[in-house]
Amino acid sequence: MKETIENRAEIIDFSFSVVETGIKMMYHCNFETSLSIEDLMKLLQFFDKYNIPSLKDKVESHLIAQISASNVCHLTNASILSNYFKLAIAIYSNIDQIKRELFNKSRVRYCNIIV
Repeated sequence: MKETIENRAEIIDFSFSVVETGIKMMYHCNFETSLSIEDLMKLLQFFDKYNIPSLKDKVESHLIAQISASNVCHLTNASILSNYFKLAIAIYSNIDQIKRELFNKSRVRYCNIIV
C-alpha cells in the first residue's frame, strides 16, 4: 500500500476539522468539541468508516444528547442513511417531546424525512 511505503495517509472525504478532532479523540480519549451538528455527523461517519466503534459510540451518544426539534429531521435522515441504530432509537423514544417542541416553535423549518 502507498500509505505503508510513504508512512502517511491522505484523507480526502472528511474536512480537516473532523479529521483533527477524530485523531485528538484517538490519542486523548476526551470529547470536547465545538463542531457543528453536521460535522459531528461527519465525525460519526469517520469513526464508522475507519472501524473505531468505541469513539463512534461516544459521538453517537453526544448526538443523542443534542436531539431537538430544530435538528431532528437532519439526525433522522443521517440515522436512516447510515444505519445508526442507537440514534434512530433515541429519536423514536423522544418523539413525543420532539412533537411538542415542533408545535410550540413557529420558526422550525420544514424538512422531509427519508423513508
